[in-house]
Amino acid sequence: MDKRTKNLVTRLKRNEIAVIDHDDIDEVAANTLIHIRPQAIINAQPSITGRYPARGAYKLLKAGIPIIDEVGELIFDRLREGSLIEVKGNQIFWGNELIAEGQLLTLPAVQTKLEESNENITTELDNFVDNTLEYAK
Repeated sequence: MDKRTKNLVTRLKRNEIAVIDHDDIDEVAANTLIHIRPQAIINAQPSITGRYPARGAYKLLKAGIPIIDEVGELIFDRLREGSLIEVKGNQIFWGNELIAEGQLLTLPAVQTKLEESNENITTELDNFVDNTLEYAK
């Protein structure tokens, strides 16, 4: 577990559960995780927000790696690296204790977010340009 995915992948082993804090998972992070083959990914943040077409969650799901999304940052306070946890649907248990609950991502839900993000990309780029020009003044 690590709030920085790029740090976690240096320690993560095959079939372990990755606990991350990464909104809009990018393809580079997804490809690295796919290569490692974790049993599942638990993300404190939304893996795809819809702001722009981040395809990482799509790639992970296509590779057969389940994602439990938006469990909240408190999971980092409730667990320690190496803790034995169990994932049941969208719930995360440590022993018999329910410690977090999120959204179990599905391919159709991620595809819908990708479509939304393709529509939003123009707005996001316009906002970026406006902010950049305002800052340059």
